[in-house]
Amino acid sequence: MVVTGCGFADLRPVTVSTSPSDMNAVLPTNKTPVIVNFSAEMMRIESESAVRITSDAGAALYDAAWQGNSLYCTPVPSWTPGVRYVLSLSGTVYAADGRELQTAASVPFFAVSASPAPVVVSFSPENTASVGVNAEYGANITVRFSEPMDRKSVETAFSWDTGSEKIFSWADNDTLFTVSAPKPLSPWTVCRWSIGAGAASAVGVPLYREVKAYFVTDADRSRPAVERVYPVLWSNGAWVDALRPIETGFTADTSIFISFNKDMDTESVRRAIRIEPSLSGRVEEISASRFVFIPETAPKIGERYALIISADTADISGLKLGSEYRVYFTPDIPFLRVISLSSANMTLTTAPDPRNGAEFTVNIVKTGAGGVGILSVRLRFSLGFTEKAKLDLPFLVSLSGFFPDILTPVSLQSAHWTSADTLSLTWNGVKGGSAAEPYYYKLTLPGGINGAANGRGSYFQDELSFYFKAVSP
Repeated sequence: MVVTGCGFADLRPVTVSTSPSDMNAVLPTNKTPVIVNFSAEMMRIESESAVRITSDAGAALYDAAWQGNSLYCTPVPSWTPGVRYVLSLSGTVYAADGRELQTAASVPFFAVSASPAPVVVSFSPENTASVGVNAEYGANITVRFSEPMDRKSVETAFSWDTGSEKIFSWADNDTLFTVSAPKPLSPWTVCRWSIGAGAASAVGVPLYREVKAYFVTDADRSRPAVERVYPVLWSNGAWVDALRPIETGFTADTSIFISFNKDMDTESVRRAIRIEPSLSGRVEEISASRFVFIPETAPKIGERYALIISADTADISGLKLGSEYRVYFTPDIPFLRVISLSSANMTLTTAPDPRNGAEFTVNIVKTGAGGVGILSVRLRFSLGFTEKAKLDLPFLVSLSGFFPDILTPVSLQSAHWTSADTLSLTWNGVKGGSAAEPYYYKLTLPGGINGAANGRGSYFQDELSFYFKAVSP
């Protein structure tokens, strides 16, 4: 210390220190200021000019503020984790009292983490690759990172232009990122995706470089096609080829088997199959490429039907038939016939192949009050009946007085099937007239698709009527 004039001059050297002071120190947060501490009050503007903070990207932005003799450099908006910054002091600065300080310092530091920036090591599908439309054919995107990643930041930074929903999954200590679509992508489409710079490692270090790529869903280039359509029978728990062509071999016992050359989208197939004129039914999947149409209503005998498969029917890749498939068939189902009519009341007990409207003479023995008796008739049909149809038919066959009007209603006394194709019916309350003035009764079997049927698709083409000329001995 020396005396000059009437005052004292401070001859102590001006010193400077920094925080951080150690090489490659790691600041605790990305907002922690870098501090330059002077031992004396400084000329602030010149001192600030001597301080620089840089990184490989160039000069870092920060706010400079003084607290006493310390210059606080607070980042704007924040330090980037994993980035190597360098605090530099260079040039001549002066204390407020005129003392001089030659500065020359370089202090590298990091914020939050000194770990290197994560990079994308690999991804699949490769850029410009041809893939299918779903996970089975490779439509998943997988990305391998060099470091464990922060899941939320990566998922937020990921984008693709398909407009589809995304399902994210992680593996291998959060270094393997997978993206999949819950539904098949559109075929023959360019799908672009990217992971932006907002993605960061688990310790907050940003992705080194944004990654962009695209793939094309054109790996499957062949359209689906209908291979075969044929009638099948359900036998012993399985569908069996009926060994007949669909055009002429469809019967009431068969369903229609449809096979494609590729695995198909099941719901697409179910929506696409129909029969015209309308024949309701359901479609069941046998395998990915094979389906069966099961009719739920009886086809109309002699009707010409068309099995139609829409052009929009799609395979699992989303490729469509492109053109409508249509095949025509006429059910091979015969009409029901009465091949014989017999009765113990008749003189000739059996009438083979009776024609519609035929008349038969029957003898009615008076067995009850009012001079009534019984009439028994046995009908043999051209085809057998199912058990349910057997129960229904007796209530569909009717016997009623035809002439004269004075005949009272008769009642069905019994109905008995002696075989699958033969029905015996007995009515009580039948009256017989005289040989000169006989009474007439009419037996009716309803025809048409809504009439009497055998349960296997066959029915009488027209209503059948037989007349009984009843006389009492």
